[in-house]
Amino acid sequence: MAAKYYKTITVSGTIATEVLGDLLTGTSAEKKHVSRIYFTETTATLVHTATLRAYVGRERIVDFYYNHFALDNKQDDRVSAPYLDVDITLDIGETLQAGAVSAAAASDFAITAEYEVVP
Repeated sequence: MAAKYYKTITVSGTIATEVLGDLLTGTSAEKKHVSRIYFTETTATLVHTATLRAYVGRERIVDFYYNHFALDNKQDDRVSAPYLDVDITLDIGETLQAGAVSAAAASDFAITAEYEVVP
């Protein structure tokens, strides 16, 4: 079994705006296979109203309402390790971007990719 690696970025939300960050890029030295993306809201007062997004190049691969992770729709509930399973191989030069679209209040996120280096 190949070793698992993790890379985390943070994105600071802006009201009603998509904010993305570069999470991983496939290189000639390392082709990467992403199996899971973790999204954790880090906003001081949890909002739970953002839409999570992820792209490989221009293709949107995640469009998911963060509230689906809420334990019981309460603003102060945190879900332990909220993640989405994905099956993405990043070839040379392909970049995985991830972030969120905040709603009426800005939401900040820590976003982590779980990946393996593949031949």
